[in-house]
Amino acid sequence: MDIAQLLFGQIVAAGVEIVGLSIGASDDKSTWTVQPTSLQAAAQPTIDSFDIPAEETAWQWYEVRTQRDQLLTISDWTQGNDTPLDTSEVTAWSTYRETLRNIPQDQSDPYAIVWPTPPFVINPPPV
Repeated sequence: MDIAQLLFGQIVAAGVEIVGLSIGASDDKSTWTVQPTSLQAAAQPTIDSFDIPAEETAWQWYEVRTQRDQLLTISDWTQGNDTPLDTSEVTAWSTYRETLRNIPQDQSDPYAIVWPTPPFVINPPPV
């Protein structure tokens, strides 16, 4: 999602019913305008408080959680009662999945995630 979409959503969420948004220079908020222009004054406090680095970081954390959730989903089969894995393999996958779940708490930079390596599996997943 780009910055304009994020800001547009925040302005509308603040109750200002704009229909368009233009960002001129990203480092000069005086060039950021809304349509209709009659709502510029109402939208300006949201524009002034909009923090691009914080928004980009929040979006990156969303991307990290999405990728983490996908990895958890594709490894769900390793934890079922009917898994073809032996006990040690189930335990290894359980540890891997716990590490995945803890990524947002255990890592501080969403741009430099150290992803855990999935355990080696002797038995392939069911087809």
